[in-house]
Amino acid sequence: MVNPPFDRFDLSATQWRTANALALAHASNLAYENDPGKILRQLQDWGFPAAGCRVFSENTAQVLAAANAEMIIVAFRGTQPDQLADWLVDAEITQNSWRNYFGGPDLGRVHHGFVRNTSFVWEQLSQFVAGARTNRQSLWITGHSLGGAMTLIAGAAFVFAEHQTVHGIYTFGQPRTGNRAFAARCNRRFSAVILRVVNNEDIVPHVPPMFVLLLIIPIFYRHAGELLHFDAAGRLHTNLALWWRTALRFVGTRRRMVKRLRTAPAGFGPLSDHSLAAYIKKLQAWLDAGNP
Repeated sequence: MVNPPFDRFDLSATQWRTANALALAHASNLAYENDPGKILRQLQDWGFPAAGCRVFSENTAQVLAAANAEMIIVAFRGTQPDQLADWLVDAEITQNSWRNYFGGPDLGRVHHGFVRNTSFVWEQLSQFVAGARTNRQSLWITGHSLGGAMTLIAGAAFVFAEHQTVHGIYTFGQPRTGNRAFAARCNRRFSAVILRVVNNEDIVPHVPPMFVLLLIIPIFYRHAGELLHFDAAGRLHTNLALWWRTALRFVGTRRRMVKRLRTAPAGFGPLSDHSLAAYIKKLQAWLDAGNP
């Protein structure tokens, strides 16, 4: 028996499903748990047998993986605010070749901190998925913040290096991860399953900047996949043009400012909107309103 939040999961989906996003957001949240025993117990409560549940933790990286007869989920932990080492990973904005870590074709260059962090747990994770995928189960990868960047990097590694089919890549508040070549190769091969959720004013999807100048060397960053943006009112928009996203962020900021004048001060929007709890709340409301 599969329990919430995976009871409404659509295994056959080839595009956005709110129920799938909500379930994977909960999995991303569970990846932050520091107690492996608690993670494994929760995965079992969600319908994954004990023999099919793992937590891999190495250096600054942590990922949970769970498999049953129908599906495999992989969830990467994001930045822990109280861990300096995680912030140092985020700050390594120089780029390295994706192929240096995973072999396979030359996909372009990716954020050095993100790819190195992914590599810490990659061997154990890839071996687990290969061993657990005995029934052609669908594979779903997810993560929040830093975990979202690791999700895209690992998704590319499963597709290009391991030749595995990935059915869904759901990220929440994901920073930019690679250069234009990396984004283009991912888009050409599996853009339909890369679903990048951004909540209103969340600032993290806007870093690193699209253009970074280190000394005299220019570095470019681009997002891959389909954008799904929640505005301040909780409405979900898909693949918004840049000017429209900017307008929505302005409206959200204005509403927040007016509210603060009338009520007690609240958290800073671009940071409070980055919390995974805020993502889960909007996904739940969107699903409850009858939006599949």
